Amino acid sequence: MLDRQISPKTNRINKIQIVEPDSMTLTNGIRVNIFRNDQQQAVKIDLVFNSGTACQPAPLVANTTIRILKEGSGTFPGTKLISKIDFFGAYLSQNATKDESTITLLSLKKNIREVLPMLESLIKEPSFSVKEFKMVRDIEKEEFIIQNEKPKNIARRAFNELVFGKETPYGRMANAQDYDNLTIEQLKNFHINNYGSDNCSILLSGPIDENIIEGIENHLGNSWNAPGQKSEFSQPSDFENQTVYIKKENALQSAIQIGMPIMARTDPDYIPFLVLNTIFGGYFGSRLMNNIREDKGYTYGIHSQVTPLKKGTIFIISTEVGTDVTQNTIEEIKNEMKLLQINLVNNEELNLVKSYLTGSYLRSLDGVYNQAEKFKSIMAWNLGMDYYEKSLLKIQEITAEELQLLAKKYLNFDAMTNVIVGA
Repeated sequence: MLDRQISPKTNRINKIQIVEPDSMTLTNGIRVNIFRNDQQQAVKIDLVFNSGTACQPAPLVANTTIRILKEGSGTFPGTKLISKIDFFGAYLSQNATKDESTITLLSLKKNIREVLPMLESLIKEPSFSVKEFKMVRDIEKEEFIIQNEKPKNIARRAFNELVFGKETPYGRMANAQDYDNLTIEQLKNFHINNYGSDNCSILLSGPIDENIIEGIENHLGNSWNAPGQKSEFSQPSDFENQTVYIKKENALQSAIQIGMPIMARTDPDYIPFLVLNTIFGGYFGSRLMNNIREDKGYTYGIHSQVTPLKKGTIFIISTEVGTDVTQNTIEEIKNEMKLLQINLVNNEELNLVKSYLTGSYLRSLDGVYNQAEKFKSIMAWNLGMDYYEKSLLKIQEITAEELQLLAKKYLNFDAMTNVIVGA
């Protein structure tokens, strides 16, 4: 008979089987990494361009360029492009981060020959219609104005400017006036200079065979927009901690952002700090959640996270709390930092977090599509998939004593920037 009062037995996972992608190079020099699984029916194509918002000559250029690409091309004008992609049951998405811009196409294998010409046309001959440009710009301006009335977005923007520097590539933020200053010529120039075959890498995942590779070569294997005047940027590393209060009339809640720049992804402390961050505020069972949400009832949610970028990594704590408990919340955050510096994490909590992170790794690496995503996230550092095996080993081996030293080294509240937005 099962005793439901006894938890199932758990086993420690010390090693995960991860396969490096197959690699090849197209005629034009584009590097292609391939994650194969013949059991899947859908092919995923990621075109990654080494130019993000940090490379743009003016605010909004990178995001608007990638957003407007699907609004029509020379061969497929206007809505014809998206309509045909939809007709074949394919899905197209675009995203620009600070470091890179990515266009993703997901299509059934049986339809890949029909949709590849659309992907090629979108990349090589976007129409940049004035009508579509104005429509996209006006819609996004209105959305921007609405979203930036919210305290959490005001705090996020202010924190970003303070941590990275207001006039730096990572720190520069857009305002409503920037939408009016944006021109279609800026988008065209950014596309020509940054969306070239000499600035692109490709990830393929799914049932990839020789016919698909041949199709990729036929449609994306020649040179285009090359050699462009690719945008380069330098990100200063100067940082001075500050505390900033921003008044927001009639706000019922205060938005709080606390953090600072920390070590690079390749630093030996990076993976161990991820364990410390998880204990502190990185998952639902974290100390910040247990204290500030479950015990005090100050907030619906509070979390801390690490965001690695090519030229800078930040650690940030974020929450929204009632305006009457803002200072109490900040004191509790300080207290949780101090406790990690003073007391060793007990074995039960440490083993729980190790199991949680191991499970998160396994889920995030389950299947070729997830593996391709994980590979994409480390491409900028020229790391291989063995990075995740090594990371898991570090997670399993870390001790409470090491975590205490990390807390003393990095969880220093007085060294962090604090942004509070509220009434």
